[in-house]
Amino acid sequence: MYKYAWLISMTVAWTLFFLLADKSRLKYTLWGGFAVCVFQLLVDTGAAHLNLYRIHDFFYIFGSSVFFTVGLVFVMGVLIAQYLPRTPLLQGINILVI
Repeated sequence: MYKYAWLISMTVAWTLFFLLADKSRLKYTLWGGFAVCVFQLLVDTGAAHLNLYRIHDFFYIFGSSVFFTVGLVFVMGVLIAQYLPRTPLLQGINILVI
C-alpha cells in the first residue's frame, strides 16, 4: 500500500484543488504553483545528491516523485498564492504563521 502513497496523495490534493481553487484567478496563482515546484525540485535534487534521502517511486523528475511534485507541491503553491492576503503587513504575518 505504501507504494501508492504519493499517487493517493496526488488524487486527494487535486480533489481539494478543484474544490477550493478560484477559477477566475488561476492565471495569476498558477505561477505560485510553478515557483514552488522549482524550489522543491532544487531542494530534492540537492538532498538526493548529498545522499540525505532516496525516493522510491514509479516515475521520477530530477530525483523526486512526479506524483509529489505535480500533486501536493503544485496544488499547495497555487492555493497558498490564492489565499495570500493583499496587504504587505498581513502577508508577512501569514508567511510567519505558515
